[in-house]
Amino acid sequence: MKKIHLIFSQIFFLLLLTINPSFAQQPYQVEDIDMALIYYKLSGTQFPWKEIAQNYPEYRKASDEFARQDVLEKLKLRIEEQAKELMEGKKKSLAIITRMDIKEYDFDHAAFPLDFSENTYFSYASYPSVYEDIAVTFKNGSQFTMWPVSKEEARKITQQIGSGREVVATIEFIPVSAKSAKISYRDRMVIEVNIIKISFQSLDRKTKLGFIEAKK
Repeated sequence: MKKIHLIFSQIFFLLLLTINPSFAQQPYQVEDIDMALIYYKLSGTQFPWKEIAQNYPEYRKASDEFARQDVLEKLKLRIEEQAKELMEGKKKSLAIITRMDIKEYDFDHAAFPLDFSENTYFSYASYPSVYEDIAVTFKNGSQFTMWPVSKEEARKITQQIGSGREVVATIEFIPVSAKSAKISYRDRMVIEVNIIKISFQSLDRKTKLGFIEAKK
């Protein structure tokens, strides 16, 4: 029965690719553990194994220190492989998915000003018991302060997003470098990234509104 279920699952996946080829190209939404692994790989520093392992429920649920050590030894290879996949792009393009405010249309620049700038950053935690010790900053963030759109298209988008003027933004990026720095008066592990593309959707994620790509 399991084999039949697996075959049907594979058929369904292939049908999705046939009907919608972009299904395979969906970006991978990064989580806290992913950003921690990216930081340590970029910085060239050794993984703090016990802290990183706290991201995995089997380690947290281990009954005592000996059981935790046994789990940790098994996790190390998995963690290394996960880090390798992230750095080599095997998880498709990496993305931060967030809500973003779209400001009123700027008729002089034929664009929507965005609630985004070179000073924007996103916070992550390297393991559950710490608070937002990682910050992701954007080296080319200044390219994404405006969303160029024709007046006719802007009118349509304004009607689609409604008075709340909030959308879902998918920020696809490439990790570039890592460093330690103070952000918002706190010492953090900083990952500098370059944005490839920001795509916009309605809050229910049913309507694609447009996108901006990085300048080449």
